[in-house]
Amino acid sequence: MKLSKLLKIISTVTVLSLLLILPLAAEDIYIRRENGIIKLTEEPERDDEAFLRQAQKPEEQELPGLEELQDIIAENADRFDLPEVLIYSVIMMESAGDSTALSEAGAQGLMQLMPQTAELLEVEDVWNPEENIRGGSQYLSQMLARYDGDLDLALAAYNAGPGAVDQHDGIPPYSETEHFVEATRSSFEELRREENKIFFYRDSRGIINITNVK
Repeated sequence: MKLSKLLKIISTVTVLSLLLILPLAAEDIYIRRENGIIKLTEEPERDDEAFLRQAQKPEEQELPGLEELQDIIAENADRFDLPEVLIYSVIMMESAGDSTALSEAGAQGLMQLMPQTAELLEVEDVWNPEENIRGGSQYLSQMLARYDGDLDLALAAYNAGPGAVDQHDGIPPYSETEHFVEATRSSFEELRREENKIFFYRDSRGIINITNVK
């Protein structure tokens, strides 16, 4: 599953609003789905592959810097019911995408798993991106469940441990943890805003298209 599958389906209200404000000369607007992408277009339904070959449409958004890990991130997002961009944000904050990262405290790999945490999650090779992301995603999912979906507390527990969160009845007053929570949440929210944008373009044949992928 590519990142485009994370993009939200445009609501009926949004679609109707767009149709009311667009200065389109066409008599009909067609709603189509191509490769999981919602699109409004002047062109009626026809062979999708032929359409995609001919149209000069914007490229699909990628996770910057982690293109080679997208499939692994997507697989674990599905497995643990997490947004892909949340896993991505944690990876970038923890290791900047470096699978060989090792912290002074002993946290290892892309999602900076502590050895005891990796053992509990049955991660056999913490330096293997597939295993590391699977373990980190599972742990993040567990923390979200533990704190009833509170993202800030889940991120704090991911970084400092649930014991510290419980002890302080909230985000522990550690500068590293406070920075991690703030920066990761900001990254996640920014990527989510990008997902919800609507883009307009005219393809090589002059046909107007509206899509939620840049």
